[in-house]
Amino acid sequence: MTTAKPTGYDFYRDVLKSPKYVVAPMVDQSELAWRVLSRRYGAQMFADNNALANRRKYFDIASGEEGNPSMDRPLLVQFCANDPEKLVASALVVQDHCDGIDINLGCPQDIAKKGKYGAFLQDDWDLIYKLINTLHINLKVPVTAKFRVFPSVEKTVEYAKMLERAGAQILTCHGRIREQRGVNSGLATGPKSAPVKAAVSVPVFANGNILYPSDIARCLPKPPAMLYNPALFQSPDSDASLVDQHLFHVDLALEYLDICKSLKTHTPLSAIKGH
Repeated sequence: MTTAKPTGYDFYRDVLKSPKYVVAPMVDQSELAWRVLSRRYGAQMFADNNALANRRKYFDIASGEEGNPSMDRPLLVQFCANDPEKLVASALVVQDHCDGIDINLGCPQDIAKKGKYGAFLQDDWDLIYKLINTLHINLKVPVTAKFRVFPSVEKTVEYAKMLERAGAQILTCHGRIREQRGVNSGLATGPKSAPVKAAVSVPVFANGNILYPSDIARCLPKPPAMLYNPALFQSPDSDASLVDQHLFHVDLALEYLDICKSLKTHTPLSAIKGH
């Protein structure tokens, strides 16, 4: 008998263990060494960016370390794609090594525009529905989606409801519109995640502007997603001064390099340089 895969809040609670502190995926910035370091300092879940759906080489299954239940879970593997068949073929390869597959609907960069993926799929709701629904039907693990908002709250809400209908079991709402990038990034508009949360029946993660512990408190009870500070989720010492609560970046960098050296999984030099 085939066991039904968990959905929505059952997936969030029973499989992912109700994470509040989630590290958001980023191309060439979500490698295993970074995940190990961030977990040491309080991160409870990771989304690993696996780049284009036809480039499965980015997930190092042969090492036996990525997705290892003893050190790298809970874990979602994120793909960007515009071809449902290529997407599901790649997702099938990694589904036994992660807890779910995430679809990237949020990348605003020129490379995403050129390749027609990420936030540049926003105008093709039929294709997005097919991408998510194809994964939902064919995978034994749940599907999630990370997206950018529209200028209007109403369209953002309808978009989120469509993602849920397609089969997304968790939504991550990044509070910037597609045009907010680079020098025009500005601040994410957190208030748009609240109407999304009220309109859907699946968990919603808030993403954007998570730089300091006070930003985490502002986002809760919606779980926040952190991007680049591995110690952001570390529990502060209430008796320590504000300066003493923050680890020196050089110490974190050396710890990260030690992890890189200890792993079988190859850590790209581009990722090391980026961090």
